[in-house]
Amino acid sequence: MADQQVFVEHGFDGDVHVLRIANPPVNTLRTEVRAGLLEGLQRATREGARAIVLIGTGRGFSAGAEMTEFGKPRKPPSLNEVFEAIEQSKVPVVAAIQGKRWAVGWNSRWPAMRASPARVRFLACRRSSAASSPAPEAPSGCPG
Repeated sequence: MADQQVFVEHGFDGDVHVLRIANPPVNTLRTEVRAGLLEGLQRATREGARAIVLIGTGRGFSAGAEMTEFGKPRKPPSLNEVFEAIEQSKVPVVAAIQGKRWAVGWNSRWPAMRASPARVRFLACRRSSAASSPAPEAPSGCPG
């Protein structure tokens, strides 16, 4: 059996579960990513996580929708299902958004950008270039 690509890597740092979107180069939210996020949220809750961190692999969080899925019937889970799972989570969820830009559709729909429960948090991480000093407003816990 051939190895299947993992689109969402599930890691741990103590009782904090880290769900890392791994769909390079821009981490689009294709069907497998949405399914991986939903499964990761459910698994973290089942395993007693005290917090869940969502992050992207590489230079950015997610560019948004997968263009190759446009004009085709959507396969579950929908992005709304993933957002509902985040909003209804009993475990605090932090989205560590890194990179220069992220999709307008993604940020307008992201649960933490709307009037959402206090358990959902949004953390924007700014990268600095080698020629400039680190952004003073960037939290020290953001990935480099």
